[in-house]
Amino acid sequence: MKRIISFIIIAGLFLTGCSDSDTQHYYYEAFSITKSNYNSISYPNFQNISFETMKDYRDKLRNKMSEFLGSGTDATEDEIFELLTSRGCSAHDANIILDFLNSNGNFVIDFNHAYDSNLYIILYLEKL
Repeated sequence: MKRIISFIIIAGLFLTGCSDSDTQHYYYEAFSITKSNYNSISYPNFQNISFETMKDYRDKLRNKMSEFLGSGTDATEDEIFELLTSRGCSAHDANIILDFLNSNGNFVIDFNHAYDSNLYIILYLEKL
């Protein structure tokens, strides 16, 4: 039940059916990971990070995931901004994340799980 609710929350934020071909779209995937597994993985140094380094970090997290929650290729920048601000990011921080996403090509974000204090939700975003 928790998996279904988590997936609905994540997927519902991205499914708008936008058909504007000029709109930038992003690949997204979400999965849960235990806090102990999350803490066992070294966080990349953001001073000099590349697309490949961020993807490698996502892969390390994904290899230790508890549960896959969903993925898609239809997220827009406005939807990502809304997701970030609805999860506690300020508009300023959300814009910094989006700027990084658009310049680097990908980003990994972690959120506290809504129902289980021992889990994080990992959201991986990639510019298409």
